[in-house]
Amino acid sequence: MLQETLSLSTKVKDPWLDVLTGNNLLSRAAIEMEAETLRASLTIDPSDALEQLIISDIILHWLAIQNAIKTSSEYLHKYGSVPATQERHWSACQSRFLASIRELARVKSLLSPKTKLQVNIAQQAVNVS
Repeated sequence: MLQETLSLSTKVKDPWLDVLTGNNLLSRAAIEMEAETLRASLTIDPSDALEQLIISDIILHWLAIQNAIKTSSEYLHKYGSVPATQERHWSACQSRFLASIRELARVKSLLSPKTKLQVNIAQQAVNVS
């Protein structure tokens, strides 16, 4: 089931790329490369399906932010200002993106082994993390 969800994330990513780049294949390749760089920088264990699912979510939210930024800049260029609804949309996209990053950090901290080393110095036990 998790593999199906990851596959669905890929299917959702393509329409975002279409919206962002249109028919510009060079822009699409550049954004895909940047997304894969983001994926690689966030991945610790490529075999961890939960980590990969959250990272896919982060990438989708990142694409949504890029679209919000693009749309805002188009409004700014065309009308000289950005409507409040677009600013709220941009802010919501950023909030979801940051929430996904926090979730990834929380999952990584929960899954990482907690090893502590205890050293005795002058008959005093000192815990070293």
